[in-house]
Amino acid sequence: EPRGAGEMRGEARVHARAVPAAQRGARRRGEAAAGALYVRDEQRYQAAVTSKTLPRPLPFECDTVWVPLRLSGLAQAGLKICLGSDAACSNDSMNVQQEMRSLAGGAVFGVHTSPDARSFIATGSIEDARRVQAQRNEILKQSSPLNDPSVLLDTVWKNPGEFSRQLPVGKIEKGHLANLLVVNCDHACLWPNLDPMRGLAFADVANAIEGMCVSGKWVGERGDFRRSIIGSDLYKEHLAEANARIKNLMKRAGYATD
Repeated sequence: EPRGAGEMRGEARVHARAVPAAQRGARRRGEAAAGALYVRDEQRYQAAVTSKTLPRPLPFECDTVWVPLRLSGLAQAGLKICLGSDAACSNDSMNVQQEMRSLAGGAVFGVHTSPDARSFIATGSIEDARRVQAQRNEILKQSSPLNDPSVLLDTVWKNPGEFSRQLPVGKIEKGHLANLLVVNCDHACLWPNLDPMRGLAFADVANAIEGMCVSGKWVGERGDFRRSIIGSDLYKEHLAEANARIKNLMKRAGYATD
């Protein structure tokens, strides 16, 4: 159950960590394991759970929650989705574009464990293959609104900005924090860039970043963003600290270090 109501001026929280569906055993097609689920509109969320538009969260650890979440059900319930990534701290390469791609197509991940899929693996028959494809097509049809680039991008720059009523972010207007990303749309990683919004949602745009402004302060150098970050004294300081930490951890674990 959502808990912590009142912590964010009436906003409830469900604490969990984002993990792939396969790792948490999503049991029904079209479901994904969701984590870090923060719910601002608790009444609407509970109504969706009661009506079975969304499944009820099941606790699996003392301070976290396993949520077999039907992503399309969130949109049907009128709940906005906010995506995030811990790739920067975990170095797992799961950047925000990969998160958006998973949101757009992840509902079909459970199809490969369905009875029809297992039957197809066993028989190899064209009839079973067609049933599996029909399942995929139906799930994609139900989740088609989540394939819209503007909807996906809203999950990372509009909806999060509206989530916290105390923090003035998510808009380019006076009184709001200036969080800006400048992207070179002519960069090869976005080619052929026939639809810039789709490119921003589905391509890996890191190499195309020209500049970044965080809370009104420019980070790195415009036009030389990646090299300027890696070559900065601050990055070198952080890298030295990280290397010292991992060396110490390896030593404590009994591994030889230079």
